[in-house]
Amino acid sequence: MAGDDMPPPPPDTTAPTLVSSTPADAGTKVGILGNLTFVMSESLDPATVNAEAVKVTYLQYGTALRTVRGTVAYDDATHTITFTPQLPLNVSQRYQIHLGATIKDVAGNAFAGDDLAFLTSINAQTRQVSYNSSTGVVSGWTGYTLDANGFLSKYLYHGSAGPDTIWLNADDPVTSRYDYVYSANGDILENRYFTAGPDTIWNTNDDQISNLYKYAYDSMGRQTEQTSATAAGPDAMWGTADDVLSSWSATTYTATGYRNVYYNNAGTDGIWKTADDKSGSYSDVTLSATGNATKYSNFQTGPDQIPNTSDDVQTSYTEYTFDANDAPTGYRGCSNKGPDMLWGTADDVFNYRYVYEVDGNGLQTGFSGYAAGPDGLFFTADDIVNYRQAFTYAANKLRTSATYFNGAGPDNVYNTSDDVIGNYVTDTYDQSGNRTDTKGYANPGADNVWKTSDDRLYYDSDYDLSH
Repeated sequence: MAGDDMPPPPPDTTAPTLVSSTPADAGTKVGILGNLTFVMSESLDPATVNAEAVKVTYLQYGTALRTVRGTVAYDDATHTITFTPQLPLNVSQRYQIHLGATIKDVAGNAFAGDDLAFLTSINAQTRQVSYNSSTGVVSGWTGYTLDANGFLSKYLYHGSAGPDTIWLNADDPVTSRYDYVYSANGDILENRYFTAGPDTIWNTNDDQISNLYKYAYDSMGRQTEQTSATAAGPDAMWGTADDVLSSWSATTYTATGYRNVYYNNAGTDGIWKTADDKSGSYSDVTLSATGNATKYSNFQTGPDQIPNTSDDVQTSYTEYTFDANDAPTGYRGCSNKGPDMLWGTADDVFNYRYVYEVDGNGLQTGFSGYAAGPDGLFFTADDIVNYRQAFTYAANKLRTSATYFNGAGPDNVYNTSDDVIGNYVTDTYDQSGNRTDTKGYANPGADNVWKTSDDRLYYDSDYDLSH
């Protein structure tokens, strides 16, 4: 009977929402090896869950916004989106995640979009011991004090063994001290250098600041300013507005790069950070669409000491190249504009060249420096390798060793089995990818064979695993 027909279900007009994420928004101590997962409230249209729908970014060196490369997958049974980074994440790095409004459910309702952030494990150094690599005897050590969030708050270097002549105990005298102050986001706000004070003993209450560096950032976390002060000013208090500056720098950003201007003169008014401050030099940095710095150009200001005016003189530039996966492939530097007296033309004379070797995962496996060869020109067939590094990795793509060669060996050819090792470094990690130990070796030991058990250390570093 017609009356028995059921009415069609109402159309689905409910947009999908984010139920949970791993890591959680504003999460800290996040491991660097795991995937990022996002559980949604309902089934999604798989075609809309793609690389454009999940963007993971971070600020590299506090200046350039970089995109994390990875793959995006969707599991309909659990309504879970998974982002798998191509490489391990960086320690002590704040990441941003954008889930796009291009994500839709099976009925075509669009997700509103969401933004999340998290901080990876800080994994800071806690101690580094230096050794005389000829004798194996300790020659000094550095203790690192961390704040409640795991960031470095104090650096203390111990340059002698103290009255008991035994290293690595409480009577080793401090011979250098730096302190650090951070924002809530983990950005360095102040870096303070100390002298020992009237009691001539470091790390006591009368230590005196000798230099103070302060930093400022924009709303994206990019560094915009650095000031250097050498005196506390009339109020005799460091870190206040009347500190006596010796220089400062300002960084401004565009969509395609940034400029860093160095000011070394307070100008005719004698007051720093006013319009008449004089600059001696500045640098322009060009960024790719994915945030790679592709070119650094260095300039000296002319007689007017004002940056970016017609009397400025370019002094050099460095160009960086990257492969399709954004892995660095090399860089070259130029400080001679060639016979045509124009920068950035074919006759520019380059004075150094370095090449990275990168595997299919985007891992840097080697690094070579080149000399120009008999013709005196770089990038010709007779260029000669004159320096080399080699790197190894574990299955989880964390670096386990770096070997630095200082000679080509009897065959006089680099990247062959008889290359002469100058030193090497090994790293170990826990299951979460936190570095637990770094050892540097600079002497092959009594057997004169590198990478055997009697190699002698030149430093050994320990790390914090609780933050």
